[in-house]
Amino acid sequence: MADDDTRKVSQKDLAAMIDRTPGALSQAVRRTHFCAGYPVFEWAEWHPGGKQVMHYEVPVQVLKELLPTEEYTSYGIFD
Repeated sequence: MADDDTRKVSQKDLAAMIDRTPGALSQAVRRTHFCAGYPVFEWAEWHPGGKQVMHYEVPVQVLKELLPTEEYTSYGIFD
């Protein structure tokens, strides 16, 4: 698995993973701030119109830190 591998994660799921509200996550992205110590603004994939985040491309390495092993397969991580 390459170091730059990412997985698509919804705002709701990412917010739950880092124990923040979706609103706090959204605000951090819009202000280019870290959220719970993570550079979430770097992971945001914006809608072509530029006003809404479609999803987040979260590095696999980070997902492994945040998720219990039994949830890896739901994000296509097979370690």
